Amino acid sequence: MANSSKISKVLRFVQQLVKTDNPLISRPEFEQHISQITHLISSVQKEDVNFHASSISKRAPVTFINIYDDELTLSASIFALQDGSFLPTHDHPHMYGFIKCIYGTLKITSYSPVNQSSVSSQSIPTSASKEPDVYLTDTSQDVAVLMPDKGNVHSIAAIDGPGAFIDFLIPPYAFRDNCCHYFSVDGNDSSKGLYTLHEVDCPSSYWCATVPYTGPQL
Repeated sequence: MANSSKISKVLRFVQQLVKTDNPLISRPEFEQHISQITHLISSVQKEDVNFHASSISKRAPVTFINIYDDELTLSASIFALQDGSFLPTHDHPHMYGFIKCIYGTLKITSYSPVNQSSVSSQSIPTSASKEPDVYLTDTSQDVAVLMPDKGNVHSIAAIDGPGAFIDFLIPPYAFRDNCCHYFSVDGNDSSKGLYTLHEVDCPSSYWCATVPYTGPQL
């Protein structure tokens, strides 16, 4: 069961692309394989990871379930949100993100910094363009792809009820000892198509309950 699971197929494919002596993040050719990775992820459903609505915490706004994580290849996690809950605006520096909804309906709002180098200076406000909003449902095979330089700053909200998604990050946080940053969004320049991102502390309203993964082992 484990070797034939859909999650395992994604993992094996990415492992073939990544070599220890040629890190993924420095390989532009990786982006040639994004469509193949997206295709593999698109068929993943809640049954493939043994996710049930009863897994969603009734006390925490977000429930976190770790599926897989290593230091080189990828991480795969489930985030389950109560109705009206959301992951606040944040980034995944130097990482590719693949989001597959497995329960309910999600809205993804994302921004692309105009000057990518300014994002590394988190104390400096950053101008960003807003990407079109993306809606994902558990009845669709659509996968949202966040690139290191496009749509990487984003928020995810559950709408019209609770929602859940699998979050694939390539490479994982451990690859470069990365950590995400949180932002407030100033829309004063929105008439020009630009917004200003200000780094902020993680909002106190955002916290996760952690529950164990019970799907196929990898």
